[in-house]
Amino acid sequence: MRITNTISALLLILLINLWKSNSHFVPPPCQVLRFNLLYDIFPIEEEFPQYFTVRSLDLLTQYVFIELLELLDLNWKPYGAKESCNVIHLMPRFIRILSNTATTTNDNFSITNTATTTNNSISVDNSKEHNIESNKLIVCIDDSSDNNTVIGELLPVHVIMRHWLKEALTPVINMMELSSIQRMTTIEWSNHIANLRGTLACFPGKKPSTIRIDQLDRQSVTGQSNETILIYPLIVHMTYTPMKLSLTREPKYKSVLKNFMKLQYLMMNKPKISTSDRVQVHRREVTVEISCEGFYRTGIRPDIPQYALNLVSLIAHLRFHKSLESLENRLGYTFNDKSLLHQSLTHPSYRRTNFGTNQDHFQNSLVSCGPRILEYGDKLELYKAWRKKGLTKMIQVMSFLPKMHEERSNIYGNERLEFLGDAVVEVISR
Repeated sequence: MRITNTISALLLILLINLWKSNSHFVPPPCQVLRFNLLYDIFPIEEEFPQYFTVRSLDLLTQYVFIELLELLDLNWKPYGAKESCNVIHLMPRFIRILSNTATTTNDNFSITNTATTTNNSISVDNSKEHNIESNKLIVCIDDSSDNNTVIGELLPVHVIMRHWLKEALTPVINMMELSSIQRMTTIEWSNHIANLRGTLACFPGKKPSTIRIDQLDRQSVTGQSNETILIYPLIVHMTYTPMKLSLTREPKYKSVLKNFMKLQYLMMNKPKISTSDRVQVHRREVTVEISCEGFYRTGIRPDIPQYALNLVSLIAHLRFHKSLESLENRLGYTFNDKSLLHQSLTHPSYRRTNFGTNQDHFQNSLVSCGPRILEYGDKLELYKAWRKKGLTKMIQVMSFLPKMHEERSNIYGNERLEFLGDAVVEVISR
């Protein structure tokens, strides 16, 4: 699963435990289109995980998806059931680095590279190798391209809960530190808040409850002096207006956007943003200043919400195919290719853009908790392969050599199914 802008010091691998009642249920791959980037999510069979309870997984799911991301419309229960176990359990798998043949780190947690390509391989070892106790689950990650071997410990769920609970009980700025903060120099203050930049802060009961901390300032960016601002530092959150309000194809907009990207790169490397710098920022980006009083830490960085929001579409995909399985039982017929049945019941414009929940909730959570700068793909290159009309496309299709076996078309449309349906109706009408 390709995820962009992964900046967290914690590696998140999400394991999906499907229904135990049907161990033969293998869902087809799920394709998600986000910001002109196509994500392919496919199942990989693994051994049943250890060191967790269902209750702990439900608590973590409620904390991330409901308390932080506020995805209240996402239904975890079976249809029509009010009190039941969740149909899907998500297990976060964080890896603590124990040794690395290529690089070393002094941090408690470190990022590792997951096996998303054939060059990488992950092996799990429960033995006493590497001088580790036998009750720890050891994960070895081998990268053949760089000759790099990383040995890490797969943390149990209760360790993750203990870490997040400790962070949730810690305010962003302790009230007892306010007097010493005012006496800090600029360099000391920058070092003091270095670990807080880019993390999420939560204010229970507020809407939205969680925002991303882009910067912490001891006084307002606008230069206004106020007693409240001088007491508690300000959380500076960079957000932006929707892309739909911008005319992206205008040449003037493209030139301004290019200058904006250069200015944004320079501003991101400054310890403090001045008023003159803020005036030059593109109008699409909006700066929000909120007093950090009442905000608590989460210990979570924006890559985890980005993973979680993409998983919402996967959850909807799995529930849909589980419903198709019930439909097959009623029809008394089993389809060999479940994706064709999925395609016949889904509009082409809705296939890759299914957010799995309320679209406004999804976008608000992504803007508030996701990465500050999103990576966009090339729309023209992406849709060039899906083009169905035009002389160039016709010549390209005619140039293909015949094949002995059928292959799936990259173009997702229902035209061929409509032709098949018309032919069936014509035969029946005769």
